[in-house]
This record gives sequence, structure tokens and C-alpha cells, in this order.
Amino acid sequence: MSLDIDVAGIMNAMAWPSVVATLLIVYRRHIGKFLRDISPRIRSLSIGPFSIDLAEAKGFEPKWKGQGPMDVRQSDIHRPEIPLRPF
Repeated sequence: MSLDIDVAGIMNAMAWPSVVATLLIVYRRHIGKFLRDISPRIRSLSIGPFSIDLAEAKGFEPKWKGQGPMDVRQSDIHRPEIPLRPF
């Protein structure tokens, strides 16, 4: 029984993931800032044959209001706590 070990091949297989992991760890804050800065400008993503078009989300502005200038959803009226009964 013979066991041939390709040391150069093993080192090559381990080298590039180690370099990538080290770079990601060292530059993690810069990469995060870059992604936060560029994310509002991204309109579509494509990798190979797959493509995703991203729509811009807009804030919801209700066309109805409660009585007076106050929005009903932001009133200070709280419902009393209703105790839950087990079945």
C-alpha cells in the first residue's frame, strides 16, 4: 500500500481560502461601509444567467386621518390588556 501526498497541491488548496478569509477579516469595516453606501444605488443584481431587478420602496402615507390633525395610528389611546384564557 502506497500513500502519495501532494504537498504542493494541498498547500495551494489551503492558501487561497486563507488569504480571502484574512482579507475579509482585516477589511470587514470598510466592506460594510462600502455596502451601506452603495446599496441605495443598486437597481439590479445579476450572477450568471440569474438576474434580480430591485424596486425602490417608498414610505406609506395614509390618505385618511383621524379627527383633527392627529393620525389615528399614533394616538395616545391604549387598549386595556385583555387577559388570555386557556382553552
